[in-house]
Amino acid sequence: MTQNDAEERSPMQGRRINLGLSLRALSVACSQAGGPISDSQLSKIERGVCVPRPSARRAITQVLGLDPVTGDEPARIGGKS
Repeated sequence: MTQNDAEERSPMQGRRINLGLSLRALSVACSQAGGPISDSQLSKIERGVCVPRPSARRAITQVLGLDPVTGDEPARIGGKS
């Protein structure tokens, strides 16, 4: 993977990959978190082709640990990574 590949990822896709989750595994986890969504729908969301329903967005951000408002990774407190 090149530097450009990593830069082109959405925050959601980058976080999913960093956590080692496949689209299918994320789909299952989202369903368990109360936001059932298919892996094909998740792919479309990652690519910016569509926007998730509110329940699916809540589940995705919860499972991936993303900011529920912006969908970005939350800022780290204390400045340490």
